[in-house]
Amino acid sequence: QLAAACLRTLRPLDPDRACGSLRTPGQRFSAKTVIAEPAASGTMTPQQHDGDENMATAQTANSTAKTARAPAPWTLSGCGYIAAIRCDSDFLDEDCFLEPEQVHSRRGRIAYMMLVDYTDSPVGPYQELLFIPGRVATMSGAWRWTISRIFVSTEASVSNGRENWGIPKELADFDVHYDTTGRGCDEFQVARDGHTFARMSFRPWGFSMPVTTRILPASMCTLVQAWRGREFVFAPEASGRAGPAKMAECAIDPDVFPDLTRGTVLTCLQVPDFTMTFPVARVDDCR
Repeated sequence: QLAAACLRTLRPLDPDRACGSLRTPGQRFSAKTVIAEPAASGTMTPQQHDGDENMATAQTANSTAKTARAPAPWTLSGCGYIAAIRCDSDFLDEDCFLEPEQVHSRRGRIAYMMLVDYTDSPVGPYQELLFIPGRVATMSGAWRWTISRIFVSTEASVSNGRENWGIPKELADFDVHYDTTGRGCDEFQVARDGHTFARMSFRPWGFSMPVTTRILPASMCTLVQAWRGREFVFAPEASGRAGPAKMAECAIDPDVFPDLTRGTVLTCLQVPDFTMTFPVARVDDCR
């Protein structure tokens, strides 16, 4: 949605101009899923037993906090990158992780990739990589955008994204490095089970300008998601600043995420700051 607003207002600039950065220059951020190793076997003293009980209680509380319900609406803020990519229809139908029932209704050859660093949300900061392969039909016959593949860095985002909006979020580890020099690139790596499946770098250039989705028709900003026998329809709103960027590097494992290199990048945008609202979805049982 934010990308659509930007594409209508931005003009090309000189790609060789100096880079900007998203967060504090030189900041490196890594979000990892941590799995505790089992303790060594042996006889425990009463003190050790009490300590283990306290640790177990703390771990349970931490796990509960990670997956606590955070119902819609959500207001989020952060920064990120958006790329509009022209792809072959066969690729979008067959290799972009659409549900089988969605393939026959999918329309369009323009897909969107988004890499987002949410600095504030109802479930705390988290990172996100997603792919939108075009529009699909809703049960009412309307054509709406859909997210076919999405990874996030926290369990709370996974569980609440599925429950609130039917978004098929999966957990991954994100490693992000923001440029220090004004001449380099912002770098992103995303991994699952220790396997890095996406590596991308971006070089922002030129100016940024205010953008908003509020000037767009609601139909252009509406998503539909099918999840566990239910259809979720909702229209996020976003506003912030955006400017041109270049995707300098892209390496994807197509078994895990759609291979962006099979398409042509039409436009790439840096969004150095934004605020987004995800409303309560309309939810219906699938027919």
